[in-house]
Amino acid sequence: MRLMLAASCVWLFALSQVAPAGEPPKAAAKPDAAGEESPDPKHLLQQVVLDLLTSPDLKSSREFYGTSGDKKLALRTDSSLAWPKDWRPKIPGYDIRFRSGENRVLDFIYWHVPYGVEVYSYIQQLRPRLLGVSLNTLHLDPRRQDDDQICVSLFNIGGDANGGAGGGCIVYYRLKREKGKWAVEYAGSIDP
Repeated sequence: MRLMLAASCVWLFALSQVAPAGEPPKAAAKPDAAGEESPDPKHLLQQVVLDLLTSPDLKSSREFYGTSGDKKLALRTDSSLAWPKDWRPKIPGYDIRFRSGENRVLDFIYWHVPYGVEVYSYIQQLRPRLLGVSLNTLHLDPRRQDDDQICVSLFNIGGDANGGAGGGCIVYYRLKREKGKWAVEYAGSIDP
């Protein structure tokens, strides 16, 4: 009976998972009052995601919170700040998806199904760590302090089949003009 219940719960859990991301839309830049192009949040976040996945400075954090060698990333849909509407990052060679930090099916199993704690733990032990990203701050004003421009968090949004990874790494980016275009630059990280 327990095995059938666990198999049913695993099937329900699999149905509740993420959908793949698509191509990022092309955004038209709007000049500000001085005639200078305003920063495009979709373009800048594309750069942030690329840096998160490729920066040597963040390699140890990616491997700790995600699975070493894995080319998957989940952007948390219920971050403290929403990702831009209709934005889908595309990084060649990576599977980037949107995913909620909460899973109502697993929450239901945990709290309401007989042996829910055991079933929940079993499901978590089957899934490897998955690198998650939460958007914390998106202030596109280069006059702000570095830690108050663009801020994201790296964390494990998956399971613990290959070892648990609690906590998270806070990563900061600053805006800069490069060859007449807006770009982001890694400004540091805190990994308590």
